[in-house]
Amino acid sequence: MRALDFLLQALALLGVLFSVLTLCAGLKNGTLNYFPIITYSYEYHYDSTAGEFPYNSTILPAGLAEALRNDLHWFFFTVNYLSICAGYAGGTEDEDDYIVDCQRKTPGFTFRTDDPYIVNFWNYNGTYPVVSDVPLSTFSTAPPFAILIIGIALSILSAGTLGVEAFGKWPKWGNLSQANVWLLWIAAVFVTISAALLTRIADKQQNSYVGWTQRLEAFIWSAAAVMWLASLWKLGDFILQKEKRRRLLRTGQI
Repeated sequence: MRALDFLLQALALLGVLFSVLTLCAGLKNGTLNYFPIITYSYEYHYDSTAGEFPYNSTILPAGLAEALRNDLHWFFFTVNYLSICAGYAGGTEDEDDYIVDCQRKTPGFTFRTDDPYIVNFWNYNGTYPVVSDVPLSTFSTAPPFAILIIGIALSILSAGTLGVEAFGKWPKWGNLSQANVWLLWIAAVFVTISAALLTRIADKQQNSYVGWTQRLEAFIWSAAAVMWLASLWKLGDFILQKEKRRRLLRTGQI
């Protein structure tokens, strides 16, 4: 097995890893919460004259009582491929951000800014602390999600066939090698399309900037870059090996 074969397999698997991380972000609280697709901020409603949400109440939702003690400023919700996560900004001196809960969503779900999970978050006795004043906006995660799944499947398949080619000692100019070039190229195309769709959603939909969040696109564009590197490297090696074989045939060495 040549070092190049091992490197190409490693690149294909690295592309799979970045793609899977893109899907798993926010799958549960604490899992890559800093890398959402988008973040929406919502005002916090508190009417002190009505005595709503007393700071030391023992009958409030535990999370809301703690948030109030942390000088809650506003709520934010991060949208991921498989979940919506809820948090709040608080703190009396230096502002801190806390993610406190995540709700699983079905693959390819359509996000709405008036999602019941958001509107009803930490409601108490028929009162809703989240002010639903964000203009209604919707988008579907299905197109980039489905295309990314196809890209992942093709990347795994290409990693497997690269292993077969290497360990089975198939000729580097043969049909299997050519098939691997196409597999890597098609996988790179699908991952790139998914990255472009995800970036378009993030750029058009986000209503606020939360300083601690990073762009989820960093993972998916890294996956695309790795897959393109692997496909171009494999294409170059295939052309080189085929030309080498032609030269040997012309000179009668094989």
